[in-house]
Amino acid sequence: MKTLTVIARQGVAVPMLGVRAMITDAAPKEVPDVPYYRRRMADGDLLLWESPAPAAKSKKGSKE
Repeated sequence: MKTLTVIARQGVAVPMLGVRAMITDAAPKEVPDVPYYRRRMADGDLLLWESPAPAAKSKKGSKE
């Protein structure tokens, strides 16, 4: 099943499906890609989390 990594909008706590846990703005959570989470994203309560891209390595000692 496809999953989404989401985080709650600042100041909002969103209940997770099937477990007694909340999605908060403290840390992203991986959730199944189901209509419930898509609807919470459309409402603005959840945001799609995109992990930061790794920093590009600089070339040491390169001569121009």
